[in-house]
Amino acid sequence: MKLRTLLAGLAWALIALAAESGAELFQKAVTQERAAGNLEEAIKLYQRVAKEFSSDRALAAKALVQAARCYEKLGEDKAVKLYEQVAHDFTDQRELAEAARVRLAALQQPPPATMTLRKIQQLGRGQSFNTGVIDTDGRRTVYRDDTAGGLVFGDLAGRSKRLSSS
Repeated sequence: MKLRTLLAGLAWALIALAAESGAELFQKAVTQERAAGNLEEAIKLYQRVAKEFSSDRALAAKALVQAARCYEKLGEDKAVKLYEQVAHDFTDQRELAEAARVRLAALQQPPPATMTLRKIQQLGRGQSFNTGVIDTDGRRTVYRDDTAGGLVFGDLAGRSKRLSSS
């Protein structure tokens, strides 16, 4: 009796899963991604939508783009493959294919070089900082050394020092 009940329950669960529409499954994936923050589960659901509802090309392409965005958030290279798939296989879905091409271009560009800007305070006439630290970045320091006669650039350990020429 219990076995029959269990089997009947399983059958109903399978029927319920099969009756789930692509839009409903897509919405579950969106909920997992945005509300629950479970990107791995969202990716699985998006890929399931793309596979099981491949006849709905707009929905399949949309699901693949969303899965690629999840991979991007996770910092995984699998995003590139999915964007390439959408750009190549879903040319009939113009907006989604173009969005995939734009993301591909952005992902394939090298990151911009970073630049550090530091301001070093300069002494005016008649000013003195006495011997003391003017500025430091945690590794190097700039300070005024009256005995040396100017600004000294060096490391915090005091191993390397260079006197600036005024």
